[in-house]
Amino acid sequence: MLRIGQQAGVQQIWDICHFGFSDDLSPLHPHFTRRFVAVCEAFVRFYRSVQPDGLLWVTPINEVSFISWLGGEDKGTTPYCTGVGWDVKYQLMAAYIEGIKAMRVLGSLSLQPKRPTPKNTGPTGFGLSEASAQRQSGPACR
Repeated sequence: MLRIGQQAGVQQIWDICHFGFSDDLSPLHPHFTRRFVAVCEAFVRFYRSVQPDGLLWVTPINEVSFISWLGGEDKGTTPYCTGVGWDVKYQLMAAYIEGIKAMRVLGSLSLQPKRPTPKNTGPTGFGLSEASAQRQSGPACR
């Protein structure tokens, strides 16, 4: 997928954890953060082996609030509990932050906001006119 995206000129956004954990692990497990950081480090090393100079856009954990509710309040996923949504969110955010730190140490992650500027786009850089962008995002989001 990395190589195909690169060949097609597509900037991919990577999601390290997207609604899934190892069978033997939940966000409430004492080793969750340590193991998650190891996955983040392994991903960055692999990414850099394929794209040594490419721009890396990544979100460590997708939809933390939803996953916290689903697993910690609604029994819909790991840890299949009720009443611990805030604990799940706290642990997921701890892992998220430590994952970001680990990726930055490897020199691959910049937390500076970047605005893509592809060729052949409108004045916003996203292929939209200024008026269209304002209607879609509102003036406070520009």
